[in-house]
Amino acid sequence: MKKLLALFAVLNLLVVAVLASLIFLAETYPYQPGDRLYKVQTLAERGRLHLIPDDTRQAKFAIQLAERRLVDLAQVEGEDQIETVAAAFDQALSESVEHIQSVPDAQQG
Repeated sequence: MKKLLALFAVLNLLVVAVLASLIFLAETYPYQPGDRLYKVQTLAERGRLHLIPDDTRQAKFAIQLAERRLVDLAQVEGEDQIETVAAAFDQALSESVEHIQSVPDAQQG
């Protein structure tokens, strides 16, 4: 019984550690398109975006994500990465437009 409780506690700690890591990635966005963990970071950012209950706040965060991708695009050093970074920016911009359109007209300003 003690082993089962210890295993359960370890699994819970592991889940909490993974969730904390995803939250950290979504907040700090340390990786750029082309990096190994960029896809995990993008998953964390999108997860955070979809957890926001208010459409207006969702749209604001979607715009923030598009701005992050624009900064990534401005910082690209190699021409081989331009397509990847531009595609990431295009996707983020499209998603932000979708979220802005879901906000009532009175609050879109």
